Amino acid sequence: MKILFVSHNNDCTSPLAVGILKEKLRQTHKTAIIDSAGFEPHLIGDGAGQDIIKYASEKGIDISGHVIRLFSAQDFDNFDKIYVTDYRTLKDVKFYARNENDKKKVDYLMNVLLPGHNKAVPYPHGRNQEDFDATFNLIDKACKKIADTID
Repeated sequence: MKILFVSHNNDCTSPLAVGILKEKLRQTHKTAIIDSAGFEPHLIGDGAGQDIIKYASEKGIDISGHVIRLFSAQDFDNFDKIYVTDYRTLKDVKFYARNENDKKKVDYLMNVLLPGHNKAVPYPHGRNQEDFDATFNLIDKACKKIADTID
């Protein structure tokens, strides 16, 4: 299985999802290709935000090596499933879709928990403990369900 998480900046929620899913797969001795991407060219090559790296580390998740990259149409060929974090990112990803098969690969990450509700992953706007906890807990639950589906 090859999974791509996409958020607009690729500096917070999508690298966090990568880290969480990789850890869940490691714990269950499963393997998959997991990556993330975004849409902000001025961030290419940067890492995840220091606050999310620190928070993730406190949860046992290492995302310190994350490097921001742009989403491209080639990602439809390279990944089986593409999870987006919000409506804006969904629209951006679908803009690059070349056909219906590409579009079928794309879904909201939160639809793993609430199918068909098309809810965004809450971005930790206040960057306080409660905001980080809310975001982490939802991504963690979604990634557990994804991990359970991987052989």
